[in-house]
Amino acid sequence: MSVLQAKRWLVALRWADGERSTVVYEGPLWVGKVTQAVHVLAQAEHRRRRQAEPELPAQLEYEIRSFKPAQDSSEGA
Repeated sequence: MSVLQAKRWLVALRWADGERSTVVYEGPLWVGKVTQAVHVLAQAEHRRRRQAEPELPAQLEYEIRSFKPAQDSSEGA
């Protein structure tokens, strides 16, 4: 499978507080869809972080650092 055919992507995020997270985006690399879907994933990740660290602000900026194809666990099996 080529990189462009991948359907699952590991998206590395860097938060304004310096922390890093990885979320899994599933879908095509189409700018509008990626932007919307990754934002929803980042919001969910921020909610998860706030549960563990209640002192975090209600909103926290982030930047997308990279996308890379996720390894399909069925590959090579």
